[in-house]
Formats: sequence, structure tokens, C-alpha cells
Amino acid sequence: MSSVKSLEALKVLVADDDRDSCIHAALLLETLGIHSDWVLTGKECVEKISGACREGADYDVCLVDWRMPDINGVEVTRRIREVSGPDTTIIIITTYDWSVIEQSARDAGANAFLSKPIFASSLYNTLLSVTGIGRAVEFSAPGMITRQMGMEGYHVLLAEDNDLNREIALELLKMAGITVDCARDGREAVDKFLTCRERYDLILMDVQMPVMDGYQATDAIRKSEHPRARTIPIVAMTANAFHEDVMRAYSAGMNGHIAKPIDQKVLYQVISETMAGQR
Repeated sequence: MSSVKSLEALKVLVADDDRDSCIHAALLLETLGIHSDWVLTGKECVEKISGACREGADYDVCLVDWRMPDINGVEVTRRIREVSGPDTTIIIITTYDWSVIEQSARDAGANAFLSKPIFASSLYNTLLSVTGIGRAVEFSAPGMITRQMGMEGYHVLLAEDNDLNREIALELLKMAGITVDCARDGREAVDKFLTCRERYDLILMDVQMPVMDGYQATDAIRKSEHPRARTIPIVAMTANAFHEDVMRAYSAGMNGHIAKPIDQKVLYQVISETMAGQR
């Protein structure tokens, strides 16, 4: 690939038939200062690469899911190589054991492999390895902003039943220097809060969870005998950002609202503003 001096200068394309996985990867890339595009099929991926080549604006890196329904990742890799030659670095991403396709993928032109769910640290290290960019690029750079916002050292309880959404939120919180405990449903969130006494600074509460939803969990917390029952900040996480959703969160006793998929900047801003109101 052409010489690139920093991660921020990379142009990245993500190809995965799972929309949430695309959003997850794009958010992690954003935390590294990298702009990315994403597509949901192998065909779109090849077309996007071809179009960029014709315009002289080649992608530096392409993350390609191994198992896409229209064209598998190995074949997509082969077609990309026919179009772009060696200029685009190709990373195969998969939830499966890639050893069975490693040789054929490398023969097709793949440069590296990455397991899903993708974590920021593994993505960062893989990008540095395959691009040759020096480690002068500081992985904690996104955390510099959050430290200036005074969030490092917070202890947050994250209540989220969806595995991918939980991984995304967990990764973003950890990058901010925040310690995180997780609950997979509302009842578990209530139990953790009640048994951990003064441990948590804030609760991020998904509103749609099994056993006990976020509104019910918030009500149980607010009505409990815990010394911080009425003062612990609780921020709702919902798939909608309509006015009525925000109002329902406040009516349920919550202190703030974040729409999903979670945006890194919004997450940090809401946490910072919510905690500032507690001082």
C-alpha cells in the first residue's frame, strides 16, 4: 500500500452482512480517528473498491467478513486484488476459526485475520502491523479528551442484554478510563446495585431487557433502601431518540438519555454532563 504516516490518514472500507457489526467496526475506527465506509454485501464491496480506484482515491484498508451470503470473503479478496493490485490491505474478519481458509485466503491476497467481536486494542494492533505505521501513534489518544473531561476513574454499571451492544459500550467506556461492571438484564442490574453499596458512580440502563426492563429496574432502584437510591445517576439507552422516549426516561426517574447505536462523543458528553450535575 502507499506510504501512510498515521492511522488518521487511513481510508478504510468495512464489508459485513451484519449491520450491527459494521456499525461496531465503524465506531471503533472512529475512536482511532479513522474515517470509514461500510457495505453489507461482497458485491457492494468490490464495486466500492473499483469505484475508488477509478477515481484515484483507493482505500488503504478493507475489512472483509469471511461468510457473507452473496460472495464469501476469500472470493471478495481475490476480486479486490484483480481491481486494486497490492495497494489495498485486506483483513479477513470472522467469528469462526479461520485456520481452515487461511491458506486459500492468503493465496487470494489477504494480509491478515481478525476475530469478531472486534476489540479496539486488537483492531489497533492489527492495523499497525499490516500497514507498517509506527507505534508513535498513541492508542490512548481518544482517552486524552475524556481525561480532560474528568471521566477517568469513574465506576459504571452497564445494563445491556444484547451482546454486541454491550461489547461496543464496554469498549468505549474502557477507552475513557472508566471501570465497568455489566448486567445482562434489569434484575441483575438491581441486584448488583443493591449489593455493591457505594461502588457505582453512574448506571447506563438499556430500557428493553428480559426479566425486568430498564424502566422497572430504575423504579426498583429508586424505591430501594440503598443510601444512594435516589441520587445515583441513571442514563437510559434506547433504540429511539423521539421526544416521548426521552420524556418517558425522565418520568421513570432517569437522569439522561442516549440513543443507540451509541455515538462515542454523545456517550462521553452525556456521562460528563450527568456527573457534573452531581457535584
